[in-house]
Formats: sequence, structure tokens, C-alpha cells
Amino acid sequence: MFNDLITIFFIALGLSVDAFILSATSSMSVKYVRIKSLIHLPIVLGIFHMLMPIIGSFAGSLLIKSLPLFNPWIPFLALFAIGIKFLFEKIDSKKISPFENAKVLLVLGFATSVDAIVVGFSLNSFEINYIISAVIIGIVTTIMAFFGMFLGIRIKKMFKFNLNIIAGIVLILISVKILFMYYY
Repeated sequence: MFNDLITIFFIALGLSVDAFILSATSSMSVKYVRIKSLIHLPIVLGIFHMLMPIIGSFAGSLLIKSLPLFNPWIPFLALFAIGIKFLFEKIDSKKISPFENAKVLLVLGFATSVDAIVVGFSLNSFEINYIISAVIIGIVTTIMAFFGMFLGIRIKKMFKFNLNIIAGIVLILISVKILFMYYY
């Protein structure tokens, strides 16, 4: 059981990389990061990363065959569009983070956690209850997203220039990675 716990922890770390990068780039993309953003984005990402493996565990391989939602084009288009938006956006000193918008949070939460559905297919093969595994994944993702936010703030303070371009490129690269992993 301890080995399975370690395995789940490393799976959680792997799944949380996109959330970490998204959080870091989001905090770099605005002039001021509000406490609201620091709390909302990591929590939403963690909740989605917790729920998706549970959905995957219930649905099993049937989900892949029957639901077009699993298509990689949905998260690809969502992240790609937000990345393009960042590339062409100027930083406004009074600009509020787009990550305080509920719709944007939900899209990003879904788009970054779709791969966690696939992990859910295998959660039942571990000795640890799939709910506990999903909670571990959600907690690790939330923590990693918080670290990403703080890292992004630090990087922004160090460089003192518009990091929207970097944020946009990173989101576009994540979207391309999603397609690449699906087809290869």
C-alpha cells in the first residue's frame, strides 16, 4: 500500500505540472495579482484535478468510446485561444486578472485536467481507494498551483517587462502538447 501511495503522489506531481505552469504564467501576465486570484485559480485547478480521476474511474474505457468530450481538440482550443489572447494583450496598470472570471477559471480547470480522466481509468488497480487517490491528486495540484503563482510573481518582479508573451507562448505550447500526446 505504501508503494501505491508513493506512485499516486508521483502521478499527482506529473498531472500538476500544467497547473503549475498555468499558475506561474497567469501571475506573470497581469500588473497586480489580487489575493482573490491567488486563491481561486489554484483551488479551481485542484478541484478539477480531483474530480476528473473520479469521473475516469467511474466511466472506465467506455468514456473514450462514447463521449466526444474526450476529444483533445476541446482543451487544445481553449488553451490555444487564451494563449493567443495573451500574446496580443498589453499590460494595463489597472487590469484585473482574467483568472478572476468564473468562466475562464472553469475552462482552464477543465482544459488542464482532462488528462486526469485517463489516470482515473487505472485508479481502481491500486490498493488505495480511488477517492483517496483523487483527493491526493487534487491537494498536490492545488499546492503546486500556489507555488506556481508565487514563482510567477517572483519572476515578474525580477524581469520588470511584459511577460504576457511568455505566458501566451507557454499556454500555446501546453495546448500543442495535449494534441501531440493524444495522437502520438
